[in-house]
Amino acid sequence: MGTRASGLARAQSGLVLDFLVEAASDRGIDLDVSVVPVTAEGDSRHERSVGQESGVYVAALRVALLSGECDVVVHAMEDVPLEAHPDVIVAGIPRRGEARDAACTGGWILADLPLGARIAVDSARRASQVRALRPDFVVVEATGPIDFQFEKLNGGDYEGLVLGKADLDLLGRSHSAVQVFETDNIVPAPGQGAFAVEILASAPDPLKEAVAALDDLPTRAAITAERAAVEGLGTITNAPIGAFATVTGDYLRLHVRVLNRAGTLALNDFSSATLADAETLGRNAALSLLGRGAMRLIRS
Repeated sequence: MGTRASGLARAQSGLVLDFLVEAASDRGIDLDVSVVPVTAEGDSRHERSVGQESGVYVAALRVALLSGECDVVVHAMEDVPLEAHPDVIVAGIPRRGEARDAACTGGWILADLPLGARIAVDSARRASQVRALRPDFVVVEATGPIDFQFEKLNGGDYEGLVLGKADLDLLGRSHSAVQVFETDNIVPAPGQGAFAVEILASAPDPLKEAVAALDDLPTRAAITAERAAVEGLGTITNAPIGAFATVTGDYLRLHVRVLNRAGTLALNDFSSATLADAETLGRNAALSLLGRGAMRLIRS
């Protein structure tokens, strides 16, 4: 199993490894899995943002997969490009975990921070939604690994840090979350809180079967709808868009939010469909938002 060399990536892959071995065992498949760290350009650098580096990491892991260095690779689902790779398939998406965003501060929720407080984020989506909550905030770019971001927070470089709650949990920093936002307050990124397990399209059937054993249908349907919505909007990289789908029985409820960069304007779309119609649900949500002027917001 190929994984990035960072502490967070190792924790993510370790969790998926356990899921994979257990799911395969339930199907009578005995797996012996070892972890192969893959180093990408930027892993040890602090000046780049997490959002800028995600594509580099995915590409490095796919190179390792295509070269035969590993048989399986694990990505955070929100980092996986929307465009499919011709030789690689997402063969397994485990059940989604925590998808919400969280704020880490010196002990105060965002509403109680002083006027003009500096808040660090790593994406346009978080930046716009934080500005929507508090227009007076000075939003700055969070760079480097999460431990480095906390060093800057504790050192006074900024007063708050907004990031994924799941990342805090995996790194044993759950206690650092002063505030956890419900998904209708800060809408997550498509795929946030889930993992993509990729293998070669030409992988042997036993491996395909083993990885498919951990696939969770409701999670895959939810993420299919979210990613279809963003793809349908035809947006540039790191656009201020959130998309999150919840599952109740055989039905999906999809919430897509598009904002301008300043966070002063937003469009929301709420729609529902069956799990089988997940992709259509996402595409229809995009068409609805485009018809209401979403592209003008995204570009403003």
